[in-house]
Amino acid sequence: MLGGCLDFGPNISTTKPTAEQVKFCRSVMYLNPQVIIEPQGFQLISGIDRYVLLKFVVPTSDINQLFLSPPVDVLLMRPNFDFSGGPNEPWWDPPSSGLIGAHYELPYVKFMNAAYIDNGDGTLTVYVQWNET
Repeated sequence: MLGGCLDFGPNISTTKPTAEQVKFCRSVMYLNPQVIIEPQGFQLISGIDRYVLLKFVVPTSDINQLFLSPPVDVLLMRPNFDFSGGPNEPWWDPPSSGLIGAHYELPYVKFMNAAYIDNGDGTLTVYVQWNET
């Protein structure tokens, strides 16, 4: 039995993710590399299957600019999206109402919940929950 023998690296939670962490998120979450993002929080739960949360602000009110399509089709996003669960981190604060989002099945058996709220000032706050199985 291998219990306790495997080390997948540390779990991380921060409001100041490194450039490498943001680059990883851009890749697996299919974020447009041309769009500037201002990270507000990052969490990585390490293990056989990784789990990542990213909260960020983008200087646009057009969600169509944010994700690469395919595989992320923003036309699937619907109002009243609900993030159930989530970490007990002060920065992870998706509102209980007003979110527009969707669940995505990504290539290579990866999954993502992505949602946003329009801040009314030409910016969006975006919440992404990504995991692999």
